[in-house]
Amino acid sequence: MLSLASAVRLVYNGVMIVIYTALYHEAKPIIDHFRLQKAALPAPVPGRVQWFTGTHDVLGPIHLVVGGTGPLAAAIGTTYALTRLQTGSAFFLNVGIAGGRRADRPVGEAILCHKIVHHDTGREYYPDILIHHPFREGVLETFSRPVIAAAQYPMEARPANEGVPCSGEPRSCASNREAREDSGAAQEAGASTNTVTGDVVDMEGAGCFEAASAFLPPHRLFFVKIVSDHLNVRLPEHRPCKGGAAAARIAPDGPASLDGATVARLVAAHVPALERLLLDAQEMEDRTAKPLLSPEEEELLRALAEQLRLSVTMGHQFRQLCLQYKAAGGHDLAARLRPWLGHPVQHKHERNAIFARIRQALLPH
Repeated sequence: MLSLASAVRLVYNGVMIVIYTALYHEAKPIIDHFRLQKAALPAPVPGRVQWFTGTHDVLGPIHLVVGGTGPLAAAIGTTYALTRLQTGSAFFLNVGIAGGRRADRPVGEAILCHKIVHHDTGREYYPDILIHHPFREGVLETFSRPVIAAAQYPMEARPANEGVPCSGEPRSCASNREAREDSGAAQEAGASTNTVTGDVVDMEGAGCFEAASAFLPPHRLFFVKIVSDHLNVRLPEHRPCKGGAAAARIAPDGPASLDGATVARLVAAHVPALERLLLDAQEMEDRTAKPLLSPEEEELLRALAEQLRLSVTMGHQFRQLCLQYKAAGGHDLAARLRPWLGHPVQHKHERNAIFARIRQALLPH
């Protein structure tokens, strides 16, 4: 198991990716895709936070936190991660399943959220989406407890812009006469009612935004929700996982439940698109940011990569190392690289040996 201190030391001050999920099953496809390793966290650890980390050839360092359900848990987990990493240069991604209010948002569809509503406080948040992407956009509404739609109000009969009566926090549906009438039986039985106004419903998005926006600008915050149901199921509860195994307990009451395997499958279908989203965001950032490398250094990198016959992957790694070295305050990059121009290679093992020495020279000591 990798120590968190070791993982953070690999970062320098370069751009990194920070991902938050509520459930381990939401994280598992991402962990597998990016080959992340579980990190040992120094005490004290808030709640049941789990941390996974690794390095992508192009995206650089990736840190994934599994923090549990609910806005408070999401805010704590997000703050813990960004405070530990001590960075203002990162992309933050909250990904997970969500209940769909509208029938035209089918199960399995991924929604990139351009607006987030915190149901409890009424506050609204707006991530800036400045890049082209393959997702459908929508509004996310965050609740503090699970939301189940009223059974008397079928999805196919509901207009797309109309609120959904549901069980949850105490709040009257007085603004909607039909909702009030439909929820009468529930109220007589002692149940409270809500009105869902977002396209999709979760329990983390607002908490993540509130915390992450204290560290990062809104154009670096992404919220992708995969429709898992139409507010008619019970979700797996968060459980700490040992040895990498998921341990989700399904709530015994209520309608049909989502199991962990289904949650993982829903997220896994969109992992390549999530990777593309992050790559495009980083590419846009690179285009608009002030270049770290001078023209002389760019030419030196090109000449060295050609001389050493670096593979495409090694070329990406080489450039990332140089960018991180400059971002950390290294002003002698050209002086460190120039001596290697006199080392032509004939075989792959020679190339790998020289590249390892260059890598060692650029890594922090």
